[in-house]
Amino acid sequence: MNSVIQELKDIEGRIKIIKDIRLRQGLPVKFIDEIVTNMPQNKMWFETFTLNANGNIALSGVALDNQVFASYVEKLRLSKYIKYIDTRRTSRRAIEGLGLVSFECSVMAQEYFENKNTNGTTNG
Repeated sequence: MNSVIQELKDIEGRIKIIKDIRLRQGLPVKFIDEIVTNMPQNKMWFETFTLNANGNIALSGVALDNQVFASYVEKLRLSKYIKYIDTRRTSRRAIEGLGLVSFECSVMAQEYFENKNTNGTTNG
């Protein structure tokens, strides 16, 4: 009898692990979506975009001015999927005669789940 109970506990543990994996599978897409959808169109452009396994996203690019970049950073800080943003560098940069702002920053993602349901997936 005890062996059956232990086997059921082992199975329940495995099911929980599978549910947790399913919940986390979609997170990188959510992180990237937050980065891209908050970017001001025709005012900011990425040159590099790197996402590592720890949820760190390294970005570099150009913006029309400091206000555009600062506004973007503030929008990201409000996201439930973003833990913090570290601006490493901003500087003036001329591209085809335009005085733009070059930037480098890192973004740390955080796990956030909406509407967990019993099969290990999320809605929303």
